[in-house]
Amino acid sequence: MNRRKHQLTPIFENLRAIPMPSLEDGKLTLGGGRPRRCKDLRRYERIARYPIGSEEEFNDFLLDTEGRKAVGSKAKMLRSFLRSDHRIVMTHSDLHPRNIMAVMESAEELPNETKTLRVRVVGLVDWKLSGWYPEHQVMQWRIGGSTSL
Repeated sequence: MNRRKHQLTPIFENLRAIPMPSLEDGKLTLGGGRPRRCKDLRRYERIARYPIGSEEEFNDFLLDTEGRKAVGSKAKMLRSFLRSDHRIVMTHSDLHPRNIMAVMESAEELPNETKTLRVRVVGLVDWKLSGWYPEHQVMQWRIGGSTSL
């Protein structure tokens, strides 16, 4: 686990360092695809029907589940837990073991290693859910999904 985490950390640091592109009209838009739309992956894939340009609008999208907006005291309580000051970063959005490409290396290929095999992460696959999201969002999806990483 620690070796995989150690190998994945620079991949995600590089991914998050990619500057967010703007659309033709100069507005920043969160999400991915064409047209760029946000996706909510907490229970099933739900795609925003409109462009989302800020974390505050993204929070509104998360609170609006299939047209049933959280209203009144419930909405106020839920909104109190949501911040709108995170960086917007490129996110893979579907990280689990089957989307991590790795190779086995033998001791002969590794300097100063014992006679064991080691797994080396060489890339990530399945980018169809990737996009521009608040930096904490990948962890929220991770908590709701598989935890076997």
